[in-house]
Amino acid sequence: SSLALVHGTGAARALQARRRARIVIHGAGRVGAPLAGLLDAAGVGHVDVRDDRVTRLADLAVGGLTAADTGRPRGTAVNERGRPKLPKELEELFTAVPRPGA
Repeated sequence: SSLALVHGTGAARALQARRRARIVIHGAGRVGAPLAGLLDAAGVGHVDVRDDRVTRLADLAVGGLTAADTGRPRGTAVNERGRPKLPKELEELFTAVPRPGA
């Protein structure tokens, strides 16, 4: 659901549900890698990217794999990135729900 349409405690519940979600992405090319970053930034609790293929220059994309990832397995490169830092107000909403695996 869109948080723009949810008011009051409904928004907090939606963010907490997002924090509990687990998503697997098969393929970390020019679409999968940026998608993983967007899901992380949206507050999804666990994003697992599976792709054993080696990163090539053709795989690089804004918000996705970078030149530093070239030669590395694509899934590993994406999964090893740090989670984006949430604004303080959003992080406070998430503190009531631990991240999966934490």
